[in-house]
Amino acid sequence: MKVSVKHLLFSLSIFLVSAHFFGQNLFMPEGVTYKKLDNGFSYYLLPEDSERGKITVNLISTIGSLVETPEERGVAHFIEHMVFKGSKNYPGNETMKTLDKMGLRIGRDYNASVNSTKTEYHINLPEGNWDYLKQTLLLMKDWVGDLEMGEASFKIEQKVVIEEIRKRHSAISPYLNGTILEGHGGLGTEQQINGITAERVKDFYKKYYTPNQFALVIQGKVNEKKVTRFIEKLFSKIPEALNKTQRNYIDLTKTTVVDSNYVSVISPEIPWLVMAFKFPSYAINSKAAVKNDFVQYLFCKILENRLASYPNTMLSGTKVNTSQILPGTTMFNVRLKGNNSITYTEMLNGFCEVVAEAKANGFNQEEINFFIQEYINNITEKQSDGFMTLAEVEKHFLKGEVPLEKEQQLALLKAIQQNLKPEAFNALLNAFTNYSKTILFDSTLKAWNKDFSESYILNKIDNIDSEEFQLETFKFSEPNSTFVKRNKTNLPDIKLEEVSPKAVLNKKVIGDNLYSLTFNNGLTVLVNKDKEARSQIRLVSKLGLKYLPENESVVFKEAVNLFNNQFNNLSREDSPALLRRYMFTAKSKISENYFEFELRGNNTHLNYENLLKGFHLIIAKENTPDSEDFLHKLKENLSLINFKNTDFNNDLVQRLFGYNQTFKRSFNNAYVYVGGNLPENIDDLIATYIGGISKVEEPNGQGVVLQDFNDLEPKYIEEARGKIQKRASFIFKNKLERNYTLKDQLTADAIAEYGYAQIFETLRKKLGLIYSLGADAYGNRESKTSTVSLRYIADNNNLERCKAVMINEILKPMRSGIISKENVAISKAKVSSKMQLYFYDENVLSNTYLKNALKYGRLLKIDDLEKEIKNIQAKDIQQLMKRLIHWSENNF
Repeated sequence: MKVSVKHLLFSLSIFLVSAHFFGQNLFMPEGVTYKKLDNGFSYYLLPEDSERGKITVNLISTIGSLVETPEERGVAHFIEHMVFKGSKNYPGNETMKTLDKMGLRIGRDYNASVNSTKTEYHINLPEGNWDYLKQTLLLMKDWVGDLEMGEASFKIEQKVVIEEIRKRHSAISPYLNGTILEGHGGLGTEQQINGITAERVKDFYKKYYTPNQFALVIQGKVNEKKVTRFIEKLFSKIPEALNKTQRNYIDLTKTTVVDSNYVSVISPEIPWLVMAFKFPSYAINSKAAVKNDFVQYLFCKILENRLASYPNTMLSGTKVNTSQILPGTTMFNVRLKGNNSITYTEMLNGFCEVVAEAKANGFNQEEINFFIQEYINNITEKQSDGFMTLAEVEKHFLKGEVPLEKEQQLALLKAIQQNLKPEAFNALLNAFTNYSKTILFDSTLKAWNKDFSESYILNKIDNIDSEEFQLETFKFSEPNSTFVKRNKTNLPDIKLEEVSPKAVLNKKVIGDNLYSLTFNNGLTVLVNKDKEARSQIRLVSKLGLKYLPENESVVFKEAVNLFNNQFNNLSREDSPALLRRYMFTAKSKISENYFEFELRGNNTHLNYENLLKGFHLIIAKENTPDSEDFLHKLKENLSLINFKNTDFNNDLVQRLFGYNQTFKRSFNNAYVYVGGNLPENIDDLIATYIGGISKVEEPNGQGVVLQDFNDLEPKYIEEARGKIQKRASFIFKNKLERNYTLKDQLTADAIAEYGYAQIFETLRKKLGLIYSLGADAYGNRESKTSTVSLRYIADNNNLERCKAVMINEILKPMRSGIISKENVAISKAKVSSKMQLYFYDENVLSNTYLKNALKYGRLLKIDDLEKEIKNIQAKDIQQLMKRLIHWSENNF
């Protein structure tokens, strides 16, 4: 072939530009502060990655449970528990007491976890509180190298960890079979934990809790200069590790394992052939590494599609992907799922034929282009956060992956797309079957025969090139997309009869990007302009099942989601079709005290006006459902099969629809939440599509039966949690002679916080009898009752002892109103911190916050709540505690 000099020079210039482009390193995106100190300790500041009003301080370690030797099983997890048991500058109980005084509750506001490849500690703090942040950093500095490891704490925590092991079951990776890590799930066994010595724990801690293994990540807005100065001054004091380990995790890339005892946890009766081809991991820190990683992704997608297209296949599923088994070891993971007629030999032969054909003829440009474009489309459609997240910087710290902004990622992908040819895959095709392997299958299934042995399998794979296969050259046809469609563009506006906007009677600022709009129809709308919030409109009404006749409340509870399906001039087929087309999800929910309706928009390119129109249609333009279809669905409902107290006829349908309309449109008894990435004219749109809905008056009481709230007896309830454990709940109620107030609710919350602390201190920390616990308080304004629930999970063998300790050491002092001034302050601080930390949580705003507004008649600001909490006196807690915590021998 004759090649002109001009064409050769042009090709060479393209190569040089491409080589220069892909030879460049990647750098941390703007908006992220990152530094590694001289001793190896790293820190990151992520100012945008947090909810309003909250910052989260994370301490992350590269050390997970799979660094452990057989003699160390469970030690990494054990140290995670010991972190809260005292350190050099916070000895004994001072760590927990310091966190208590900040108003933080373990499990809710701070916690720790260990998985196979990392350890993580996090503490949530109110935004703008420098004293709390400083105290948190001082605590975490001690955790990296200065723990106490007291003998008494060690013995108690052994019991707590064993309780956790009994409660939880760790996932065990089958890819570790045949290695010293086989069967290791991270927590260890009871026998292993009982066999751990304090000396072994201290040795592990000294070896691995070194500054080079840790990173600090702060999510949320802080004074960057002040914080970075403090971090660098504080954490640079930690001595550099003297004996740095070159590799924490074992190398699996040189080990081949064939295991015939693999049982799928998903479908154990179906034959699975799993083949992992292992190779060394590498950091994705340059454009060349991004390209290499993307080539491997495409390789997996193409191979997966070819296996799924194998002619006359009896495979019912194929999956090929890359994933990391351990730091340092990555795999091409091939999972073939057969049917009950296939043999493992046929499955392996099919795989070998597909690979042999690909090696002989290569991949084709058409399939490469298809999967590149599919991936680019998916990235394009994804709604970008617009900032770096904790998950992304964790990858940077743990794996060396430099995070990419969406625009940068798309530019790289399009550059790859321009130059990627079939030849780029040839080296990988020819090499991957020669990697060390882990092969998994189940020899107890009929798909297996004795000839399907280790030697047969390995010989078959190793000699793919020399086998004679009859497979024709692969012809590509587009598969169904593997991505879930979350984006629809160019959808037309939903058509409505002209609706006029109504005047806003009152606009009130509640908080940061949070305000309310009140309209003449009696409705108040809470508007949440947090761009990261889900797109949803949610109505919450205080008219619940208790407002219905008893017989029909049972039926309505089952019928509530049969509504929302027919509105405006659309048929019962076209109405749901409209919701599906616009990717809307409508759902109703009803309880004794509340009715809730939610319309959620799932389209990443949502036109919010259409979501408001959809809400308007369902609330204002809903039609009576087709009686025949409605009654048929009711009669098929398993919960109503034996229900004989109501005639299932057209009159019932009309009554149920009337209740539905009352619950949705009795606006004096409801609030609406509007949240998401809202347009600038959102107030006008709300005024049009919500402010203009006509209300339905609440029934005047005819046929309404209010429930009896006079059951004030305390209760002790045991509920099974697996075979060997139960949850024990102590529930106390008190009825006031006067009106129930917000202060009563907050006082009950403080009592619940105190009860939780006492259970933790006594049953878990002192005696090690439990692992999991909880406490809640709630009130009913109509019945003037406060309720406090205290609970824990214990082994069946320990239930009686826990109950006796609970009554004698915790509840009896509470019944007498005994609580110290320090614990009053701590309990109030915990109620306050809970309000501050989770006030802006969208799940709280759209649910609990609105219910409290219905209960107390107004939308409360943080300042309102803080003022009420400050006004709670020790005597208020003592008096309510005496009235609440009461029982007789018959109760327990």
